[in-house]
Amino acid sequence: MSHPHLRRWRVFASALLLAACGPPGPGDVARDGVESREEPFPSQVSAVLTAARAAMGLDQTIPGVVADAAVESPGRAFRTLIYSTADGAVRMEQTTPFLAVVDANDSWTLQGDSVVSPLDDATRAYVRGHELHALALMPETRLSEPAYLGAVQFEGADALAIRWTVPGAGPPGGRTPEAQMPDVGSPERHTLVTFYAASDTLPLGIRAEWVEPHVDAHFVDWSPLVTGPQPEVRLFRRARFRQADEVFVYTFERVELVEVSDSLLRPPR
Repeated sequence: MSHPHLRRWRVFASALLLAACGPPGPGDVARDGVESREEPFPSQVSAVLTAARAAMGLDQTIPGVVADAAVESPGRAFRTLIYSTADGAVRMEQTTPFLAVVDANDSWTLQGDSVVSPLDDATRAYVRGHELHALALMPETRLSEPAYLGAVQFEGADALAIRWTVPGAGPPGGRTPEAQMPDVGSPERHTLVTFYAASDTLPLGIRAEWVEPHVDAHFVDWSPLVTGPQPEVRLFRRARFRQADEVFVYTFERVELVEVSDSLLRPPR
């Protein structure tokens, strides 16, 4: 049996070769420093995701993620609590206040005591963009249509990038809870880019491309889990959201790899 560090290095070395695939061709598109080939490369995407999991120390199926953060924002401090299931559902709570659930078949939020369902695509994308640990650990369970973008720069670091589509809410008619939400835009296609360090394929962060200016979230302060089924797994403890000159700092006081109860996904009666 090979040593785990040697196994991780072999997986990383395979992914690092992807950075040497050559510069984008004449027909490629440059978007805010991300040069896109705008066509899917499933084998390359798979190699990067496999290497990223190895870099984080993952060797088992993830049951789900619970992440609780204290947030410092330009206006005020608040808390954000994220429940991410293994099959792609998410519950997001903020003390702003805001509460919403998104899964493959349904989506809802609360406006006062009333349940609003379904959500529009922009609100769904807003919620997806906040389940940072799930996007680092298992992006393929909540995003679709991955396209390998190759070697790029992110937050001043060499990176490998993958562009994804955030699945929509299905038929139109959902409503955004305007009193609680920022301006999240309403393009026809919501895309999100995940970034991985070129040095070791550790997830670096994400970029929400459906808003202008784009929103970047940078993952920092990595450390091993203290408890749980995989205490050797490394996860980030802080994330910096940046949009133009505005910065939101998320300090995660609790991150657990645990199963999320179905009861948390159901609207109140």
